[in-house]
Amino acid sequence: MEKVSLCLIIIVIIFSSGQVCQAGGDMKFPIQITYVSGLSDVYDLYIDNLEEEGYIISSDFNIPIAISFHPYFEFDFGLRIGGGIGPLMLVLVGGDADATYFDAPLNIHAGYTIIPRSPVSPFVKTGFVYHLNSGEYLKSSTPGLLLGGGIDFLRTKRVSFGFEIAKDFSEVIFEDLTEGGYNYQTG
Repeated sequence: MEKVSLCLIIIVIIFSSGQVCQAGGDMKFPIQITYVSGLSDVYDLYIDNLEEEGYIISSDFNIPIAISFHPYFEFDFGLRIGGGIGPLMLVLVGGDADATYFDAPLNIHAGYTIIPRSPVSPFVKTGFVYHLNSGEYLKSSTPGLLLGGGIDFLRTKRVSFGFEIAKDFSEVIFEDLTEGGYNYQTG
């Protein structure tokens, strides 16, 4: 029920922000390439668990890079509100047994663009995030605070790109067959 409620909140914010457009501002649609710290730990955990179960792992390669999409409405004076999805994460482990982990963090956020009318500008934001995820060794997921900042490029265009550093205080807990429990906190 929590997942459905959060999804509905994000959808309402994104679609209602079109109503706010008349207040003076623009919708922005940044697409971000994201380095995901901790994703390699999840991959290693999956390999360790599969090996503990007696499987032989034939591949040992992962790239902790993902894509994020965080549309927002920005008022003329720099305040921004929005929601988004990402970084989208996928862990695939092959060999005798295939195991997967998928994670699609959903967030709602508010922030401030430092130089609102510039094509390039730094920004800060805060909000809440919840991970919609699935996988063989996933135990639970709890929502948390999101803090971040970065730089947006091509801001005068409808679709832009940017770089962001963020800390995600939500928690995803995995089963660790080698030690009895592994607590992975994203961020």
